[in-house]
This record gives sequence, C-alpha cells and structure tokens, in this order.
Amino acid sequence: MKGIYVSKLRVEGEHYRRTLQFDRGLNIIAGDIYSGKSLVLRLIDYIFGKGEINLKVQKALDLYCDKVFLEIEISGKIYTFRRNLKKASSKFYIYFCELSRIADFTPKVIDKGAFSNFILDLLGMPSCKILRHKRNSPDRQLETISIRDVFRFVYIDQHDLGTNNFLKNNVENKARKNRPTFELITNFIVEDKEGIKEKIVEETSEINNIDKIVSGLKTYLSESDFMTLEDTKIKRTFEKEKLDNLIIKKENFINDIKKKKSEVSPIYKQIIGDIRDIIDKVGSINKNINDLEFDLSAKKQLLNTYIKEKKEIEATKEANFYLEEIKHELQCPLCNSKVVSIKDSDINETILSNVDHELDEKILMLTNLIDGIEKNKEELICEKKYLQSKEQFLQKAAEKYKKNDEVELPYIAEIENINILIEEARKNISAFSEVVKIYNKVDEKEKERERRQSLLDNLNESLNSLLKDIKFKDNILEKINDSYITLFDALGYSIEKDKTYISKEDYVAYYDEASVFEHDSGGVLVCIQIAFLGAILITQNSFEEFGLNHPNLLMLDTIGKYLGAYKSIYTDKDEKFEVMDEELYKNLYELLKIISKQSQIIIVDNTPPVEEKKYIRYIFKNEDTKKKTISKSGLIDLSKNEI
Repeated sequence: MKGIYVSKLRVEGEHYRRTLQFDRGLNIIAGDIYSGKSLVLRLIDYIFGKGEINLKVQKALDLYCDKVFLEIEISGKIYTFRRNLKKASSKFYIYFCELSRIADFTPKVIDKGAFSNFILDLLGMPSCKILRHKRNSPDRQLETISIRDVFRFVYIDQHDLGTNNFLKNNVENKARKNRPTFELITNFIVEDKEGIKEKIVEETSEINNIDKIVSGLKTYLSESDFMTLEDTKIKRTFEKEKLDNLIIKKENFINDIKKKKSEVSPIYKQIIGDIRDIIDKVGSINKNINDLEFDLSAKKQLLNTYIKEKKEIEATKEANFYLEEIKHELQCPLCNSKVVSIKDSDINETILSNVDHELDEKILMLTNLIDGIEKNKEELICEKKYLQSKEQFLQKAAEKYKKNDEVELPYIAEIENINILIEEARKNISAFSEVVKIYNKVDEKEKERERRQSLLDNLNESLNSLLKDIKFKDNILEKINDSYITLFDALGYSIEKDKTYISKEDYVAYYDEASVFEHDSGGVLVCIQIAFLGAILITQNSFEEFGLNHPNLLMLDTIGKYLGAYKSIYTDKDEKFEVMDEELYKNLYELLKIISKQSQIIIVDNTPPVEEKKYIRYIFKNEDTKKKTISKSGLIDLSKNEI
C-alpha cells in the first residue's frame, strides 16, 4: 500500500503507558462523548507537526502522560516518531525501527521544518515554494508548502467536517496554499531544472557523508574487536540477569542486618550509617565516571571523523580551483530551443564552502564538549578519592565503638564487594548497549543512504523534464473527476455531470452547481468532502503511472454528527436515540469501505451502524453521567496500563 500506514500510537508517562494498534483499511473508534476519541486523531496529527495539545482541557492526558509515539510504515520501511507533550515539544525524534525496539536505537532529533522535509521526501514529493505578498508591503516573499498543508487533505477535524471551513477555507494564510498543495499531491508540480541540479549536488554530498560515517563506524567495530550484534545482545542479557541477582543479594544482606539488630551505641550506628551512604555515593560516582568515559570515547571518535572530513574538503576545494568550468547545454523538450546553462563549479564551490563552515562549527563544539566532559570526570575522581579516604577513617572509628561486631562489619564488607560487582555489571551492560547502538546506527545510516539514493535516482530522471504536459494534467483531473462522480452517485444522490464536478481552475468540488464552500447542509457537505478526498485516493491507487503523492491516509472526526445520532450507541437500555438519515448514513459507510480497500482510514464516530461492528477497533467510555469531564476510562484507562 503506497503512502503512510499508521500501525501504532502510544501515550506514555512515568507510571502509565497505553498502545493503540490500527489495521490497514477501515478503523473505527467509537464510544461516549468526552472520552478521548477525537484526541486519538489529534495526537496523530500532533506527531506530524500540529501545534500544542491543550493539556488544560485534556486533564487525564496531562496527569498521566508526557510523550507520544507513533509507529508508521512508508514504502515498506518502518519508522517510529516521538514528540514530547510538555518539555522540548518543538523537537521531533525519529527512530529507524519498530516501536518495540527503540531502546536499542539513538534517535535522530530535528526541528519542525526538517521533519516536514523528511516526511515529504519519504512520500516522494518535490519541494515547493509559492510567492505571496508580505503583510502591509508591496514586496513579495517565498512560502514553503509543508507536511502541515498536505495534512489538510488527510485529517478533517469535527469543527471542519460538514462545514464551509473544509481545508481551513476560512483561514486566509492556509486557504491560499490549498491550490498548490493539491497540485503537489496530484503530481502537477516539478522543480525547476536548476533547483533539481542543486538538489542532486546536495543529495550526492549527503550520500558521501553517510558513506564516511558508516565506514568509520564499521572500522571502529572491527578494530575494537567487538563480537557480532546477536552475541552482544546475548552477553548483555546475561549481565542484566547477573545484575538483578546481585541487587537481590544486596537487599537480602541489608534485611539481615535489620533483623539482627545489635545493641550498639548511637555513635556506632551513626558511623555505620555514614559508611553505607559513602559506599552508595562511590557506587553512583563510578557509574557517572563510566558514562562519561563512554561519552568521551564516542565524541573523540566523532571529532576525528570531522577532522578527517575537513582535510578531504580542503583537498577537494584546492583541486576544484584548477578544474576547468563545466557547462551543460539544456534543451526545452517542447520547442527544442536552448536554455540557460548551469555551472556546476559555482554550485560545488558553494556547497563545499557551506560544508567546510559547518565542519568548523562542529569541531569547535565537540572540542568544547570534550573539555567539559574531561573536567567533570576529574572532579568526580577527586570526589571519589575524598569519599574513599573518609570511609577508611570511619571504618577505624567504628572499631572503637562497635559492640557485637560479628553482625555489622562483615556485612558491610560483603555489601561493599557486591557494590563493586554491581558497578562492574552495570559497566558491562552499558558497554554492550553502546555496541548495540553502534550496530543499529550503521543499519540506520545504510537505510538512510538507500532512501537518499532512491531520491537521487528520481532527481536524475527528472533532470531532462521541464514541464508537465498539459494533456497529462488534464488526464489526471479527468480520472479524479470520474471517481468523484462515481462515489457521489453511490451515495444515492441525483447527479448531473455538468453540475457535479471538480473544477479544473481551482480544484474545488461542486455538487448541483454549488461549491463545497457554498452549500449550507451539513449532511451534503460531509458527502461532498469525503467523495472529493476519496476520489484522489482511488485515482492514486488505480492509476499508479500518474505518480500521485497523497499520504493515502484519511482521518475523519465525528462523521455522524449530521447523519447519525450525536450520542453514544453504548447507552443504558432505556435511553433512546434517533438516527437522522439512516439510509444515507449507511451508504456513507459503504463508500468508506470502498475507499479503504487500498487506503487506511481512521474515523471517530459516536454511532457507527451496527453492521460495521467488525471495523470498530476501540470503544471508549465516559462514566460521568453528565458527560462533561474528560474520562479516565477512555483513552486514558488505568485498567489498560502496560507498565
């Protein structure tokens, strides 16, 4: 299935975790109002860059959760995205693995703009910018089409579905981008030739950089004589079991001491307590020193890689100085006339200078970080020596005050030995975990290289194409229009083809000569909107040669509010409800099942027809009879806690 397949959504906090799973095709989330059904869709949208979730309203989410994970599949590759709900919520974390394996991977952390570009690249969409006038100025500026614009054609919330604000039509700064976004989705937009050439240079540079990183990591693994990934995992599991046993043994010793309380002086008790505290502090310091040593080793390795790359860049720049300027003559495929040539040397010189500058900044940053880590390490070593000397002094003092020393001192010595073994096990676990992460980083980078190579191949294929043929564009619109009419007809409406169509000028859907922004019937608007989006998906999946780029995912919130009953079907037996337009309501579900044969659809509905019970994935409830509070037995359900 082309596009995005959402497989898992997880909400998580320190003491709560719940994971929802979704199928390909149609998924329904049903149940009571105010139970968190719509929140599921908003959280998926949030992962894809939507603004903050209002935690003052979502009180249960605020109380139990501080992060959200989403596992998706695109073009056969699995990714897991994470975004925090509270602190650092502007950062996006990308794991190149399944949700269940993220502990063994180091995430790629990027900002919203870079995340948008990452998703658009995965979907095969070219970068697209439009001109617009600056506010209160005759000047114009470029504005980028982002994944947020594309998602207006994916997620229709309950405030827009069945209203004139479809595709945020009443929000000027979003509505003006709907036309170019439609063109981007339907493959009408191709980057200009010079832009393609520049992206080819950038992608080639990124691929070469990935090759160097992978080569460096593999060299590090081979020269360090590490075992295979599977053997490392087995060793780590063994060390974890060993650590658990040592911790239990230590706890048993401490419990024995408590059971065998000796009649000792208060001073002796205080000394023994101080010795235990020192032993624990030394153990903690040893762990911190080990962590710093691993961090220091990794950063020094990375610094050496950057220094090596800088030398290679400088050598390349020096070689380019002596190279003769290369020019390409291009021909327009429509009229065969020659067009402006492109200077590779200008592009390469700019790219090389930018890379050289970035490397200088990275080298400076890493040098400062290494200095700071070494300073912290020295401070910890000094503190450790001080504590150890203090412990020796207290051990001698304890000898003077002890009574029945058969109990305390031998146990203390044994606990100290166990602590040494515990720190050794933790050090080994940390070492094995770092090796696992290096192996996974190699795998991640190789997958990224494969993705970028695919993008590079597509760019090279596009290099000799300046414009989309007008006939090609009209053919796509004709197929989308045919699908739109077919879907609308399936709903039982009377159709006149010259009055029900998708406009070739502004790509707006019409029914009976009135546009989707002119009708005032909520039920009719719901049908127009779903038929319009469904027509795009059906055309994309039926005619792959057109190369449409819709994410192939629809999320529709509360589709039954104008057709079904705006009340849960899971009510008390004596509570009755009425379906407003039962026949059209059922037809709409039949339409959704047609669209979902090759697309994923996730919908929220209070009253799905009983015939669609097999598509219901989750039923959320709100135990509050007034239905005015956020339920704790809906999305946030403590009985479903996975921790």
